[in-house]
Amino acid sequence: MGDSEHDAEIEGGIAFDHPTRRVLPLLVAPTLTSEVNAVREGLKPIACWSIGDIRFEFDSSFVKPEVVNETPLLTRSLRRHARGGTPPTLSIFGHADPVGQDEYNKQLSGRRAAAIYGLLTRDVALWERLYTQPFGSDIWGQRSVRTMLSALGYEGFSAAVDFQKDHGLVADGVVGPKTRVELFRTYMDALCVDDSGASFVVDKADFLASGADAGGKGDFQGCGELNPALLLSQNEVQTLPKPKRDAENTPNRRVVAFLFRTGTHRPPEDWPCPRATEGSTACGKRLFIDAERRRAVGAARREYRLARDTFACRFYDRLSVRSPCEGLRDVQLVEIVLDDPYLGFVGNVDVDLVYADGSKETLATTPKGALIVELSKGPFADITYERAGVTRAWRVFLQPADVSTDEGVWQRLVNLGYSSRRDPGESPNDANALSLAVEAFQADHRLAITGTIDADTRDRLVTAHDIDRRGWSERDWYDVPAPAPGDPEPKATET
Repeated sequence: MGDSEHDAEIEGGIAFDHPTRRVLPLLVAPTLTSEVNAVREGLKPIACWSIGDIRFEFDSSFVKPEVVNETPLLTRSLRRHARGGTPPTLSIFGHADPVGQDEYNKQLSGRRAAAIYGLLTRDVALWERLYTQPFGSDIWGQRSVRTMLSALGYEGFSAAVDFQKDHGLVADGVVGPKTRVELFRTYMDALCVDDSGASFVVDKADFLASGADAGGKGDFQGCGELNPALLLSQNEVQTLPKPKRDAENTPNRRVVAFLFRTGTHRPPEDWPCPRATEGSTACGKRLFIDAERRRAVGAARREYRLARDTFACRFYDRLSVRSPCEGLRDVQLVEIVLDDPYLGFVGNVDVDLVYADGSKETLATTPKGALIVELSKGPFADITYERAGVTRAWRVFLQPADVSTDEGVWQRLVNLGYSSRRDPGESPNDANALSLAVEAFQADHRLAITGTIDADTRDRLVTAHDIDRRGWSERDWYDVPAPAPGDPEPKATET
């Protein structure tokens, strides 16, 4: 048990797994005629990837070369959540700050989402449209050309000519349509890489609408200023100089990609969001009834991660309310892995949790038996689930004390199943209870069975609880005869 090893947050973006959600049962019954009720599971993101404003030119959709630091985060998520070699599906949402006109921000955020989509899929034609069809201050122009050439190692007055020579183009120094096609593609390949630095491409078929709509409906869209992550106070809006106000609004200017389970697709005609190039009229059908109040500037600043009431779009709010890229970005999470010594990982099972603060929740485990929960609900959770016809229940300490303390040793032993009590305290009930749990642990892990907490026992406990992510049956000490008390070596068996 520990913080998810796959989550990452760096200067220009983040990638996180989402907390697991319960899969509701479907109730069915026979009918007398031919009536049919169609049931479709709601969209549930399983992970997210976010690119911050720092990776775009200001008031522009041009993607800066430093995004090469964030694209490997996406490849990790795509590979981790792939099923049968097929990656999960994605949909991209662009967001703007609540400054300026709604329609302008809707278009700009849509262009940023389109730029990221084009980068991932190598849609050079889409980038060409962004280049040749400026919008407001979003003008790629020669500045973007110089940036791309420089990022690829071409500097000075001969940069364009040198690039053309290296790519079999007419070396006239004019960056026209043919040169731009090659420049865009080469720049995309250099930016969109995995952990090894190798280029990767996301197939359009792996987006939510499978690339079925020429305008990207369902695959990428702009939300404009409908869903601000931060609302400044009235005083800040009125008194802060524009540069300072722009800097404070940085969290609002972001592009977020949600990942959905492999095989999740939606036809474009069923998608509620308008195309990135369309106005915000269609968004009105999905807004909260108090959308204007949610976006209104008040006496104090408000943040979505704390108040959960600054997003105007209920559709987007439903997708993001449990997302570390939005609502839970600064909430500390912990991963619990349920591993039965006899049955293996407790995968795809509904687990009822009662937290120390009295709150309750039901979550579904992943195929590897993992749950992701919030630490803010208390130091422990009582979990109950049914497996192989048997109801199992025990207490899990979400953030055990340091292993150098008796409390830290005890809490780890409880988590690993070495306590017979249903509701053990944060400290051992008595010295005998702790000694018995230590003896059982030592026996299972081929240590001298002394009942005392020595250095070897602490080290093995840390490995078993905090580090080793293998299942019981895969571990070195599984199914090995236990040593006798005081004997560090396992007994030989007769055959």
